[in-house]
Amino acid sequence: MPNINLATENVPRGSSNSIGKGLLSVIIILILVIVLYGALLFVNSQLSSKTKAVQDEYDLEYQKFLSGNGNEIIDFKNRSDVAEKIIAENKSMAEIMSHIESSMLSSVYLNSLKYDKTSKTISLLCVGDNFQTVAKQILSFKQDNYFSAVIPSRNSIDTKNNNKLNFSIDLVIK
Repeated sequence: MPNINLATENVPRGSSNSIGKGLLSVIIILILVIVLYGALLFVNSQLSSKTKAVQDEYDLEYQKFLSGNGNEIIDFKNRSDVAEKIIAENKSMAEIMSHIESSMLSSVYLNSLKYDKTSKTISLLCVGDNFQTVAKQILSFKQDNYFSAVIPSRNSIDTKNNNKLNFSIDLVIK
């Protein structure tokens, strides 16, 4: 009697097979999670190295900026210092230039301008057509009440530039 089956219903014999499938599914999911975790660690290390490289490049450029390399940074600081000193003297460069512009004749053009703050003197190098133009330009500066003195200086004829007259004028600000 060793083969007697006392069960009243049919019991399928494949129940151990479903446990094996469930265990296999759990192992596959666990492997996928481990692979995904490894991929995330790899991507994180790549992004961290790129971020570090960009930060190092930024720090290098920032240090170059702070070092004040004269070839790379325009002479803006020196110009602002000069403008600040002129403003401190209550002599606005815009005001000075406005008076010079209003007194300049249309037939005369300006080659250079120098301003000496200690003596409050503006040195102009101008170019005109003839001596009559030079005299009219001097008279125009003398008629402007902003200047206390108009001092004509050197005159020379420029033979290379259609015999134009180069002349210097020093203007003293009141």
